Amino acid sequence: MGLDSRVALLILFSSAFIFLISSHTFFQVILLFLFLSLYLYQTSLKQGIRIVFLLIIPSIFIILLNWFFVSKEVSFILLMLIRFWGLTWLFNWFLKSNSPMVLAKALWSLHIPYRIAWQISLTYRFIPTFQEESKRVYQAQISRGIPLDKGLVQKIKFLPSLVIPLLILTQEKAELFAEALFARNWNAKSPKTTLDPLSMTLFDWVLVFVFLLMIIIVLIP
Repeated sequence: MGLDSRVALLILFSSAFIFLISSHTFFQVILLFLFLSLYLYQTSLKQGIRIVFLLIIPSIFIILLNWFFVSKEVSFILLMLIRFWGLTWLFNWFLKSNSPMVLAKALWSLHIPYRIAWQISLTYRFIPTFQEESKRVYQAQISRGIPLDKGLVQKIKFLPSLVIPLLILTQEKAELFAEALFARNWNAKSPKTTLDPLSMTLFDWVLVFVFLLMIIIVLIP
């Protein structure tokens, strides 16, 4: 049985709070490796290595910005890197382990208005679609001779040729989706029911206790 999506939301917000607010490096390192391991367990080592390579350039920017404008203390820079990497693996784990439908059900069960819960889950639903469209536009522009694959400088120079078609395609899909909802007489204000109500197991309650305890420890001065 999978993790209850309401517990996953609690883990998401509590872990993000620990990464952003807390100075307890011990908890942050543990959570970083925890979510890294969970993500690799759900996907593959190849996908994890791909994300690591994508994080190299932002990590270098974080080091340089902190070194020249904030603090030259190595411990502080390491803390910023731990926060960045921890939040990255946290959100990757959450997006991988919770479907949009389950997320909407969790938000609805927490008495969040259905219209808001549905909009959040819909935004989440279109993240993979947006990624696929980005790949298609990227490959199409390269086939037309635009040198987007010739280094960072060329990518920045020809960025409009990637962003503008992507925005147009996104707008077209949004309009198509709105027309489909209108044709089906969809109404967010009408009463809603669920086929499979969420139920928490003993393991879910244990996780709730553990993460709430971590937040209490972090808040203690």
